[in-house]
Amino acid sequence: MKTLAWIAVAALAVVSRERRHAHDRDMRDASLKYNALPFTTLLHVVPGGIFPLAAPLQLSGWLRRRYAAVHRSLGYLLLLLAIPFAFTGLYIAVRDPLFGPMGAAAAVLAGALFIHAGVRAYVAIKAGDRRRHREWMLRFLALAYAIAVIRVLSMFVLAVIPVGARELGGPMFWVGWIVSALAAEWWIRNGRLRPALS
Repeated sequence: MKTLAWIAVAALAVVSRERRHAHDRDMRDASLKYNALPFTTLLHVVPGGIFPLAAPLQLSGWLRRRYAAVHRSLGYLLLLLAIPFAFTGLYIAVRDPLFGPMGAAAAVLAGALFIHAGVRAYVAIKAGDRRRHREWMLRFLALAYAIAVIRVLSMFVLAVIPVGARELGGPMFWVGWIVSALAAEWWIRNGRLRPALS
């Protein structure tokens, strides 16, 4: 029985080592692809890094009520940051998709919905429709945070299922942005039950 246990441990170690090497290879390939486009990557990563740090303030009812000018300025900043963040993301996804056609299709659809939501939020606030503006901003922010959802879900799945990051990337792109979009829709539907925030 002891021998069987040691064989199982050794087999798990070999499988784990192979998975680690496959993951390292996938990460090295990803780094090479991003490093081949330094300016594009910079235009994607810098606004994409600032965006999720600034976005939570946009959801603050207190900030919106007490400092409307800050809320407005922050909204414009998020829309401006979204332009290079979204378009470079689309370019990277289409130019040389790391996660194949499935990942590219998910990234393009999520990116198009992200741009659409940002434009609709802007049009709604310019028309004075605060309720629609809020709904579209929630969708916009949820799609921006989808990449974080994708990464968190991927870490859990990679720990459990013996696949490489490359094979997992396409399906995780779909799952991550759909989960984020559904969360925003749930929040929007729930928000209609409560009095709208001014």
